Amino acid sequence: MSKLIWASIMLTCLTISSMAEVVPGALQLPDPDCLIALSAVSSPVPNFEAFHEKSVWNNKPAEVDLKSDPEASRFRTVLSEGAKRGPNFAGHYTIVGWGCGTSCLNLALVDAKSGKVNFLTALGVLSEMYVDPSADHDVGINDEFLGLRFRRDSSLLVVLGSTSGSGRGDGISFYQWTGVDLKLLTFVPRSEACRREH
Repeated sequence: MSKLIWASIMLTCLTISSMAEVVPGALQLPDPDCLIALSAVSSPVPNFEAFHEKSVWNNKPAEVDLKSDPEASRFRTVLSEGAKRGPNFAGHYTIVGWGCGTSCLNLALVDAKSGKVNFLTALGVLSEMYVDPSADHDVGINDEFLGLRFRRDSSLLVVLGSTSGSGRGDGISFYQWTGVDLKLLTFVPRSEACRREH
């Protein structure tokens, strides 16, 4: 692609972005004072108890099966170290996360029974840029990662921020882990999950 065409595409994108606040229905630019918080949502949303996992794995976690996914060997160290901690999600799974830049998180799910790795392609990369770091630290809910809320005894995964795989933008996504993939239950846009920074 020629430099002139590339420059034209970039200028068009910047123009559209700068008009977003003016043109009704256009992509909205983020409000820097609006931070995403689960506690700011007023509408009914899925809860952890509704997706309770009866069986929780208490045995030693299996070694990570690096052949279970073509990408697994690239991340062998972080996957192996994370999986050693044991299950923290949906009965017998371990959510493993690692940084990929500022406010950016890569994720994988490791089955503690089999060692099988799932990179959660439905999510892709998670951006936590507009997530309120001071909110939603409830007892019993894992908040090790700024943009995730989950429990060992529940298949509900709450994702705060935006994900490269969804195309929905910033907000809160509620997923159920089916044992094979994530099923989207509902999405709350950032405007409805906004906690104003004072």
